[in-house]
Amino acid sequence: MSHKAVSKFVRVATEGPTVDGREIPALQIQQMADNYDPGKYQARIWIEHFRGLLVESQFPALGDVMALKAEKDADGKLALFAQLAPNDKFFETNKRDQKVFTSIEIDPNFAGSGEAYMVGLAVTDTPASIGTERLMFRQEDKTNRGMNTLLMPAVEGDVLELTKEEDKPVIDNGPSLADRVSDLFTSNSGKTNQRLDGIEAGVMALAKGIDDKFAALANSLTKLNATSPKHDETASTPADDVAALKKQVEDMAAQLASEPDPAKSQRPASTGADTFTKTDC
Repeated sequence: MSHKAVSKFVRVATEGPTVDGREIPALQIQQMADNYDPGKYQARIWIEHFRGLLVESQFPALGDVMALKAEKDADGKLALFAQLAPNDKFFETNKRDQKVFTSIEIDPNFAGSGEAYMVGLAVTDTPASIGTERLMFRQEDKTNRGMNTLLMPAVEGDVLELTKEEDKPVIDNGPSLADRVSDLFTSNSGKTNQRLDGIEAGVMALAKGIDDKFAALANSLTKLNATSPKHDETASTPADDVAALKKQVEDMAAQLASEPDPAKSQRPASTGADTFTKTDC
C-alpha cells in the first residue's frame, strides 16, 4: 500500500498505571513492539476507538500504524513508539485541533499466541495512558514544495518529517550507460561490418540491462537510507559495485568502437626484390 506520508516515531503509551485505573505492563509494551508486523496484522488509526461500517461514516479510519518500537524514556520507564501514516481526513481533523492524543488497543493474547499485540490505535482528546505525545500537523515549505511535517512541541526542535511520494529525491547520474554506448558507436557509424554490428547490439543490450538494474537499486537504497543506521562510509556498497561495472562496460564499448573497420581492406606492406619497404599509399 502506498501512503502519502509516513512520520518518524511518536510516543503512544508508557508502562505503568493509566488515568482510568488500569495498568500497562512493561512486558506487554515490549511484546507489542517485538511482535508488530503490518504484513501479519496492520493496526489502523480510529477516532475514539469507533469503527465506521460505511466509507462515508462519521468514524472513518484515519490512517495506519506502520511500525512500533520500545524504548525507555527519561524516567527509565518503557515507552511504546509508533510510526504513523495519516491520511487526508486525519490532517483535516488535526488542523481543527481535534483528536490530538493517542490511545492504544491491546490484544493480550493475540491469535492464541499468549503474547500482546497492538490491534488498533485511536486518536482522542482524553488519553488514558501517561506520556502520550500531542500530535500537531502543519504545512512547512522546506524545499519550495510544501512538505507536510508532524511536530511534537513537547520536545523542542524534534520534527517528525512526513515524506510524500512526490517529494522523493530524483537521482540524476547524467546520460544513461546505454546512451553513452550508443553515442560511441554512432560516432563510428561508417563501420558496416556485420560482426561489429552484432557486437554493438550485444553491448547495447548489456548496457540497457545495467541501467535498469542500477535504477532499481538506487530506488531501493533511497528508501533504505531513510531508516537504516549509519555505516562505514569507506566500505564498498552495491551502488559502488554497479557504478564500477557500468564504467567497465563503457570502457569496453569505447575500445570496440575505436577498432579499425574490418570491412575495409587493410593491405599489408609489401616488400620488393630490393631492400626497401614499399608501402600501400
